[in-house]
This record gives sequence, C-alpha cells and structure tokens, in this order.
Amino acid sequence: MESKNSNIDYLGLLQSSIDLNLENYILKFNDCNEKFCELAVHDIRVRIRRFLTLLSMLKTISNSETTLLIVPLLKDQLKIFNPLRDVQVQLLKVQTLVYTYPVLYKFYHYLLEKEEGLISIIQQQIREFDIVSFNKLILKLKLELDKFYKENQNIVLRPQDYAYQRYNMVVTKFNQSNRADVKSIHKVRLNFKKFRYSMEIIKPIIQEKSPEEMISPENDLYFKMNEFQTVMGNIQDLTIFIRDLYTYAEFQNVVSKEMFKPVEKELIIEREKQIDDFYSNFEKFYSFWKPEYLI
Repeated sequence: MESKNSNIDYLGLLQSSIDLNLENYILKFNDCNEKFCELAVHDIRVRIRRFLTLLSMLKTISNSETTLLIVPLLKDQLKIFNPLRDVQVQLLKVQTLVYTYPVLYKFYHYLLEKEEGLISIIQQQIREFDIVSFNKLILKLKLELDKFYKENQNIVLRPQDYAYQRYNMVVTKFNQSNRADVKSIHKVRLNFKKFRYSMEIIKPIIQEKSPEEMISPENDLYFKMNEFQTVMGNIQDLTIFIRDLYTYAEFQNVVSKEMFKPVEKELIIEREKQIDDFYSNFEKFYSFWKPEYLI
C-alpha cells in the first residue's frame, strides 16, 4: 500500500522553510540592531534556534556540507545574545522583588551596568556580521538541496522521521532526568525545543493528518507545546538567577552576604514548585506526537 505521504513535495516544504526562516531571522536581526529590549533579544534567539533546528534536519536528511558553514555563524550569535537575555530576564524579576527585598537595589543597578556593557559588545559584533555573505550561503544551501532531491528519488529519511527522532530524544532525556539535578531537566528542555521547532517545519503534514489540532488556540498543538516549554524555561531562568545572585552576594562588599539568604530561599522554593509542575504534567508531552504523522 502506497504511503499517504508519498505525494508530499518534501523539497518544496524544506525550501519554503528555508525562505521563511531566513526572512524571520533577518527581520529580527534588524529589529535587534535598532533596539536591545528584552523582547527583541528573546525573538532573535528564538529565530536562531529555529534556524539551527532546520539546518540540523537538512544535514540529517541530505548530508548537506553547506550547513556546516552556516551553523557556526548562528551558534556564535547565540553565544553573544545568551548572556544579555539572562541579564534582561533577571532585571524583570528583580523589579518584582526589590520592594520586598530592598537588598536587591544594588544588584539591580549592577545588572543595568552589565546590560549596558553587553549591548555595547553585541552592537559591535552585529555591525561586523556579513549579512550578504550569509545570504549567499543560504542560496548555496537551496541549490544543494534541489540537486540532492533530483538525484535521490527514493528518500529514506523524511522531515517527519526527523521530528520523530527528536520526539524520542526528549523521552530519553526525560527518563534520564532527576529533579535534584536541574541540569538534567535543562537537557530535556533543549531537546524539547528541537522537537517543537521540527514539528513547526512539518506543520503542513500535521494539518493534513490532524486538522482538529488547529481549530482553536486551546486545542492548537503549537500553543500547547509553547505552554509546556514555558515551565522548563522558568526552571532554567530561576536556576541562572539563583547562581548569579549567589555570585554577586559573595563578591560585593556593601552588605553582609547573609542579607541575600531570604530572597535566595524564596527563589529556590519557587523553582521547586516549577519542578513539581514539570514532573506532574510531563504526561502531556506524549500527546504531542501521533503515529499517523509517519503514515
């Protein structure tokens, strides 16, 4: 029996994904070049991660050599944006805590100075980024992909197969996780992002197989995956905040480091609640994949 997916234009699907990711990446890159607000930094990091997932899929499917040239460029950008994102998340969190814990006032201004320094560094690196050469690499990738599909009529690995691999990797990382080891939960989060973004790439296939998944926001598969990911993101944000606040309390000499203990305790309790939420609701994850996506 012929597969229902046999008439899907996989080349067209992947080429469209490349175009969409490039368009969104450049849009957010330009936004971030103009302003370095928390939302702009968050958006460019998400676009980079989506792009990296697509490139990983293309490398796995077609063994593309061009992806090996593009990936380091995007990963280098991610490295420079990550510290700024952490600082900006912490600034927002401190704003909600500083009236209860005035000891955070100095920490808040320390974060503002750190943000300013990071922005200065990133602005210089963005100005040095050769967007024209980047576009040429993307064009080369598309031509390479076109050649691959013309020369390989019987493709063994399809985009939905790659997504299923990412699904299984999340399950593996969850089974290896331990609530006492937040790094293990972070590994679940990183792999879940790759799964989620690969599911976005195969959205046309999912729409065909399960149109009910797209009817309303509360039933939307992608809306539910975003909600699921938020809890893991909260755990990671709190972990970095606790670490950075502890480091600051150790090296600052304005007040006794003991004065930071109450706020550290509150943050740890909040993180424990998020971890409880993560483990008690993980069963929802298994609903994000259906066997018919592979048919």
